[in-house]
Amino acid sequence: MADIANILRKLANDVDSGSNSHVPDRPTPGGHNAVDVEVNRLFASYGAEASRRPLSRRSRSTRPRSSFTRVFCCLSRMTQSVAPTKFEREELEATGLGEKKVTFFGDENNAEDFKNYILTTYPKLGDCGGFEILKTSGMTRSRNLVVLPCPNTGYTIKALKENMGHAVIYIRPMQKDIELSSSVVCESPMLGPMERCLTCEKQFNFNELKVHIESCRPRTECSNHLPPTLENEHLNAQTSDSDSLINQSPTEENTDQLFIDLTDEKTDMIARNL
Repeated sequence: MADIANILRKLANDVDSGSNSHVPDRPTPGGHNAVDVEVNRLFASYGAEASRRPLSRRSRSTRPRSSFTRVFCCLSRMTQSVAPTKFEREELEATGLGEKKVTFFGDENNAEDFKNYILTTYPKLGDCGGFEILKTSGMTRSRNLVVLPCPNTGYTIKALKENMGHAVIYIRPMQKDIELSSSVVCESPMLGPMERCLTCEKQFNFNELKVHIESCRPRTECSNHLPPTLENEHLNAQTSDSDSLINQSPTEENTDQLFIDLTDEKTDMIARNL
């Protein structure tokens, strides 16, 4: 930039020196040379832009935003004064209430911002005519709840920071209870994944497939492939039948006695005929 200005100044001086013999010098405002005035005019925009340019990005100031993270627990009854049990918390959470970890950003003195955060987290509070903030009182394991006095401007993040510490913050509807029964979600029974039947190619879950197999198998296959319990019963029946036959078959002594009896009877018959 300085080199260009010097070149222009030199050219202007050369032109000026050639015309001095014909035209008398004109006075310039402030006593400055005409060449300097012209150079300053040509490069005035560059100087103004440089003066407007910030020195660094860090010099830009941003509005500070405070954050506040706590665990909230929204109750359903406007007269509840005891912290919910484990079963009650599960019931509340099933309806969109109960415990939730919430992080607030913004002006910690703005009550409207805090209210909007709460209603966004627990939409059902919007139809209850306001809400109250409560905290546990007494010993560490105490379940008794007391109301945090509301400032004239409304509850704010700053008020919670000063009065609540790090304990769970309870929220209670002010004018109307929140209905729970209509929003309770029933858990589906555990039936297992789907599996294909090898006989009919249909899909069944595990519990249904066990029952379906017994009725879907062909009769011949069922007879050839007896379950272990039925097979044992069949073997036991065969064994018992064999034992009974053995018990009923004549022994060697009985056979000899029978043969002797038959021989004597035959001898008597021959003697009579003679």
